[in-house]
Order: sequence, then structure tokens, then C-alpha cells
Amino acid sequence: MLTRPPATPTARAASPTDAPLRARICTTQVALPDKIDRLVSLARSPDGATLAVARHLDPRAFSRGLIRGPIDPDSLHVQLFDLRSFRILDDIGPGVRPLWSGSGRYLSYHAPPGGGAQVPTDLVIFDLSVRREVARLHTTDVVN
Repeated sequence: MLTRPPATPTARAASPTDAPLRARICTTQVALPDKIDRLVSLARSPDGATLAVARHLDPRAFSRGLIRGPIDPDSLHVQLFDLRSFRILDDIGPGVRPLWSGSGRYLSYHAPPGGGAQVPTDLVIFDLSVRREVARLHTTDVVN
């Protein structure tokens, strides 16, 4: 008995009578507790359970009028916030603009050097499974 190979599916071209695809709108709001204030940036983990947040730890940071000089990069920290328990899980260290890898194992962020000057930053790759930095790439561009 001869077996036939399975037929490969073929795509048809869209016709003008096809309805356009609707955009998905994500409007789920999350109320963060008061202890997660002075946010600079944040990124949600791929599994949706954790936020990586960059925060000002300087208590004067709630108002730009109170900080006259350049912002101290050491006062900007990347922290992990659990959305189930509403607790801070970990303080990774100084940095801004956290981004998750697709698997959720790695977190990248920028670590500007001290001094408050507009200088190139380091791109840091942090492995969350072992809780340590695994790579640091020094950039030569101020805006990277």
C-alpha cells in the first residue's frame, strides 16, 4: 500500500472583500502600591508576573524642581517587582531602561557611569537564573 505524503497547506492571497484584521488593545490596568514610586521606566516580563522597574531612589526625585544639578546615576536602580505579591523581589543595581529577553531568563539595562555627565553608557546583560551579570558592553555613543 502506497502512502501519500501529507499535502502542504497553501495560502491564498487576500482579496479586497476580506475584512481588515482588528488591532488588539491591552487596557488592563495595574495599581502599583505607593512604595513603587518615582518610576523612570519599566518592562513587563514575558510571563507577565514580574516588572523590571528603573526607579529614582533619591527621595527628592518626586519633583524635578528639587534636584538642581545633574542626576546621580547611582540613584537610578533597576528593581524586580512581583505582580502577584506586590513586593520588590530584588534590587539589581544602578541602571535604567530595563528590557527582558524573550525567554525571561535575561534582563538587559543601561548602566551610566557616575558624575551625571552625558557620556556613553554600558549595556549590561543580567542572568536572572544565577542572579549575576554575564556581559557588559561598553558603548561609544551617548544615545544608544
